[in-house]
Amino acid sequence: MKRWTTLAAAVLAAPALVAAGAGTATAAPQKSGSAALTPGDAVKRVLSGTGGVAINQRSRLTVKGDKRLSDFKAPGQVTSGVLGFGGGKVTALDLKSRMVVAPEVREEIKKADEELAQLALEPVHVISVGNVNYVNSEFFAQYLPTGKTWVSSPTKGQAVWPLDTNPNAVDPASLNGMWNLLTSKGTKKPGGTYDGVKTTVYGIKTTMGELAKAEASKGGKPVYVPKGKEAKSPVTIKIWLGSDQLPRRAQVSLSMKIGRATLTQNSITDLTAWGKPVNITAPDPSLVISAEDLPQPLFPGLLDDALRLDPKRVLS
Repeated sequence: MKRWTTLAAAVLAAPALVAAGAGTATAAPQKSGSAALTPGDAVKRVLSGTGGVAINQRSRLTVKGDKRLSDFKAPGQVTSGVLGFGGGKVTALDLKSRMVVAPEVREEIKKADEELAQLALEPVHVISVGNVNYVNSEFFAQYLPTGKTWVSSPTKGQAVWPLDTNPNAVDPASLNGMWNLLTSKGTKKPGGTYDGVKTTVYGIKTTMGELAKAEASKGGKPVYVPKGKEAKSPVTIKIWLGSDQLPRRAQVSLSMKIGRATLTQNSITDLTAWGKPVNITAPDPSLVISAEDLPQPLFPGLLDDALRLDPKRVLS
């Protein structure tokens, strides 16, 4: 049981392993004499409109190097939905996240710790609109008052980038820093067609520390800043960029040593329908209870802290 509890905790903590690009863009053809449009500039233009972007991310954790974990089939995770833009920032989001686990693994986790298994395996739905976050999950809904299925909490006026990946795909400054790294040290080749757009794929093998430093170099705020030995952890990034300057796909592989084991997080993120209208609405008020009105903490200790209604943390 201790072994599976530890593994489940590692799965819940997997976002700390993800430190690679969820999106950036390449330079589109410019008129003679004009400066090349940077990826950050391209995304900034879309953020200034009233549309959004659709997101679909698939990720999986693999474990190697520790014989004790040789039979461990790590779960995958799928997150999909839309972000809404306006006034140069993300103003709303509607995303669902679920774990993808082999049936035999699901049953073994349940036998070891049924409540923790529910928390890790049940889908989570997060909506952020009108300066309020709303979170829904079948797992914690059973602890809410009768008739309530959503828990709300105030935001700070801007929906967050929810995938917990570097760089933030809707932060122009982070994208520009990432672009400098790709064009100075990376590779470039035709990337095929995604979202109906012909792309060029840029790739680079670097480290978590160098990636975070590149983002910050243009005033960006990395989603995750590695510390100590983490900064030397290798990360491989491929980003498919359309001629319209907007990211269409990102593939990331990050490895980190934990004891004798090497944990590798692999993810593919598709970003489509840039600038298209999105419809994000709050849940029916009759189904919502404020986090401040809960009679007691939803979960004690670690789990209560892990689900404190921050989309960036809940969806990871």
